[in-house]
Amino acid sequence: MQQTILEKALARFMESGFNRVTTDDLSGDLGISKKTLYKYYETKDALVDAVFEYLMNSIRKKIEAVTADPDLNALQKLEKMFETISDYVFRVSKQTFVDLQKSRPDLFQKMLDFRARQVKRNLQIMMEQGQREGLIREDLDITLAIDMFLAVINGIMVPDYLINSSHTPKTAFKTIYTTVLNGIIKR
Repeated sequence: MQQTILEKALARFMESGFNRVTTDDLSGDLGISKKTLYKYYETKDALVDAVFEYLMNSIRKKIEAVTADPDLNALQKLEKMFETISDYVFRVSKQTFVDLQKSRPDLFQKMLDFRARQVKRNLQIMMEQGQREGLIREDLDITLAIDMFLAVINGIMVPDYLINSSHTPKTAFKTIYTTVLNGIIKR
């Protein structure tokens, strides 16, 4: 039941933001009473925290599996990693980013820290592999490229930008991904 609650809450929070989704909404979606929901999560904040942890663990496991896949070359790994991230980013509404930054700055910071750790660790491995395989330019300063990528992501994939932009999280991330990937590939 706990897994079902997390998955349903994640879907609703991604779509509408967590401030707009009530425990009444969630218990109704799940076909359970609020009392049953509160049996697993004493407060809505506890549920939001659990959903966020669940999301980060899901993303981390998928990215680490891609990084460790011996059957993929570096470019395939990069593409698959960005596809994995995109699968989540594409479902996130602007409101979810707003809720994170305004109502739960602790989780927003946790998201930024998680993003930085995962991107730095896994991109480093993949780019070094790409250089060894001759797929990524040898003259590329990997550390600087990763820092540039994170700077762009952290400047664009935040509420302040997304609220005032015509871009959705999906279109913004896709453009960043395409631009970064095309700039590092050896031709």
